[in-house]
Amino acid sequence: MELDRTFVAIRERSGSELLDLALLVCRRHGLGLLAIAAPAVACFMAVNTVTYLLWFPEQLQPTPGDSGDWRFLCELTSLTMLILVEAPLALAGVTAFLGKAVFMERPLVRLVTKELWETATSLLYFQGIRRFSLLMPVLAVFTVLRVDETERESWWWLGWVILVVVLFVRSMRPFLIELIVLERAPRKARRSADVPLAQRSQQLHRAQEDWLGRAVSNGVVAVVLAMMGVGTMQFLIGPLVHLLPAAVGQLVELIGIQTALWTVAVYMTAHRFLTYLDLRIRHEGWEVELLLRAEAARWEAAE
Repeated sequence: MELDRTFVAIRERSGSELLDLALLVCRRHGLGLLAIAAPAVACFMAVNTVTYLLWFPEQLQPTPGDSGDWRFLCELTSLTMLILVEAPLALAGVTAFLGKAVFMERPLVRLVTKELWETATSLLYFQGIRRFSLLMPVLAVFTVLRVDETERESWWWLGWVILVVVLFVRSMRPFLIELIVLERAPRKARRSADVPLAQRSQQLHRAQEDWLGRAVSNGVVAVVLAMMGVGTMQFLIGPLVHLLPAAVGQLVELIGIQTALWTVAVYMTAHRFLTYLDLRIRHEGWEVELLLRAEAARWEAAE
């Protein structure tokens, strides 16, 4: 692995260039990303499906005359909030894979799995236990959505308000996964040279002068992609859903919506990783650091 020979050119990029580069990365490493993301995503899809059906068992047996509009909005709102909370932890493997892919043509799944295992404690603490608190509003929405027909619209809007709050919280420290998985920032400094995760996070995120503008623009892109994905999935599976029994059709629809949302989540994870690299290049001179480390490695090998 040569640190000055990378898959993507190490230079500053604009927001539109990062979006385009994320598509290129997903196309180049699509199979690898699928292999890494699929196991975790499948587990969370199963949990989300069971959770949704436990809270809305009546959705399996729609009442006569029900157009299905409310059911679809309920599914979309609830599943979007769940996936927003779960995505950083579920797709930590994607970040680890991309970290290797920058320097390696074909990263080995074994190396990515080892890296995840070594950082599992921090990942579970920060993106599991602490982020679980963000699930409380989601569960609250699940509770209040089970109301009378006349109050559904009010509670649906409440769900989207909470969704915006979850998005805002996530946007404030978006690169926590990169710091844990790629930089191995420890929770507490054990040596004088160690930089604790909280301090390193503050250093990195403080450099984001336009974080709000980027968060809003990235959110708009994610929403548009999610709408396109869900719409495409509805177009593809819609005829099949109407041909199947109601309960089976509902399950197919839930899986289809989640597949579209998780696909967008993988793409936005790749975009977040590239934004993290761009931030380090702009404010920390990361490309110079790579050149110096590569040259030092060559001197050591020649001795």
